[in-house]
Amino acid sequence: MKKTLLAVAMAGLVLLPMPVASAAEPVQLVSINQAGTATGSALSYDGSSAASYGGFGSLNTSRPVTSRDGRFVVFSSLATDLVSTPTSGQANVFRRDTVTGTTTQVSVSRSGRAGNAASSGGYLSADGRYVIFQSSATDLVAGSAQPAATGVFIRDVQTGVTSAVSVSPVGVFANAPAYVNAISGNGRYVVFGTSATNLQPGCTRGKPGLYVRDTVARTTTVVNVDDTGTNCGNDGAYGATQISDDGRYVSFVSDSTDLVGGDRNAQQTSSSVIAGRQGLSWSRSTPPGRARTGAAPSRR
Repeated sequence: MKKTLLAVAMAGLVLLPMPVASAAEPVQLVSINQAGTATGSALSYDGSSAASYGGFGSLNTSRPVTSRDGRFVVFSSLATDLVSTPTSGQANVFRRDTVTGTTTQVSVSRSGRAGNAASSGGYLSADGRYVIFQSSATDLVAGSAQPAATGVFIRDVQTGVTSAVSVSPVGVFANAPAYVNAISGNGRYVVFGTSATNLQPGCTRGKPGLYVRDTVARTTTVVNVDDTGTNCGNDGAYGATQISDDGRYVSFVSDSTDLVGGDRNAQQTSSSVIAGRQGLSWSRSTPPGRARTGAAPSRR
């Protein structure tokens, strides 16, 4: 019988069955305390529901995210006993290694303690090494704190280095809240969404936009660019974004009417994509030195 992996959430617990050949195989608890005896001291969740808990997701639902092979699981939790790092009971992001049975806190400050504000969400690179998440903490990276309520960050769990993602090509934080969307399989490219007006010269309308951050070359590129190639589209871009493993292709949803020649999205509306009222688009880019396969080079 074909082996499967399935993430399951019940009563705020984060659970993940081991690779199974039959329904009789046991379920593994992911949001487990340090003693390995019970679930953590508070509910765990994925941070995907945007506004039900201070902008950081619903405490009543959980949808943990796994690496491609299912070994690593990322989730958010209010629990204070999942790792030895002191926490204040605010939402934090964790990565669980289901093979070694170890949990690592991802949303940590430069000093190695929990960040000074809530963090949530999370996606992993194919091998589970890189984790992206959103946070209101101001002590995760060196330099000036982000001016907006929420920033996007990437953590190299192997080296313990956290880098800012929602920044301009010169490293200035977005001047509006930013949220995680996707990470390429090799962990190098991150897609994030924001209404910021200071990331690209041609994107000053304050409409929701999508950007790709090359964490190695340290460049930020707008995805929803108009058909002139110089400005953001004339309306918002958002949706369940996907990015190819090598970071070259990005799919997204947009209300803009000027992304392609000929105004193919004249009947723009915020209704369902299935109804054919929104434009479903893709963007292609070929950044210098793109890594096509394997883990991303060092970000140090």
